Amino acid sequence: MKKAIITGSSGLVGRSLAKYLSSNGIDVLCLGRKHLAQKDVEQLFGKEVRYIQLAMEDITELSKKISNVNWEAGDGCIFYHLAWSGDKKLVDGSFEDQFRNATFSSLAVKEAKRIGCSKFINSGTLEETYAEWHIEHGLPYLSPQDNYAIAKLASRDMCTMTAYLEKLDYIHTRLSVPLSPDLSVGGYIPQTLKKIANKESYDPPKNQQLYDVIFTSDVAKAYYLIGLH
Repeated sequence: MKKAIITGSSGLVGRSLAKYLSSNGIDVLCLGRKHLAQKDVEQLFGKEVRYIQLAMEDITELSKKISNVNWEAGDGCIFYHLAWSGDKKLVDGSFEDQFRNATFSSLAVKEAKRIGCSKFINSGTLEETYAEWHIEHGLPYLSPQDNYAIAKLASRDMCTMTAYLEKLDYIHTRLSVPLSPDLSVGGYIPQTLKKIANKESYDPPKNQQLYDVIFTSDVAKAYYLIGLH
């Protein structure tokens, strides 16, 4: 792996991955919907990382965008797809809000092939596992994240088929709750873990769903190794 492209790069995992890859000598190109000044790019990703403002609904413009900045994928470029959005946050909104992510993801696979990437790594969620189990057993999946989980499964299946037709290696991954190592970012889970570590009282969880937790530094290393091997 010589180069990497990361969508959803300004998120918690994306920032960590960009820094980790760059620190291992990989030429990283980050994509995101936000406009970032150069000083913000350096603060988020490091001085060696380049950034292009590109929303997922415009992902088919990627080849044109990278040619404008004189960047080429070349051999050994890995496409990391982390971008996802709901209505106001990652997991909310209607099914239509969620499902459009699946369409963008499959278009990203085609664009990755067009610009010469050798592998497409998609970021999924543990919610897919719960949804799959209910579907396989003919049971209703009663979850506040049902639209999110089903759309993620659709993304996996659409990307798998598109990658097959495009003859591009595809790897699907699943994450549950990635945490910053200092627990400084996020809601109930990192805040509660900090309270437990400090032997403080905390409010019991309202959601009884089981989760795995992992530090973003470990996620970044895992994605790096998946890109290599």
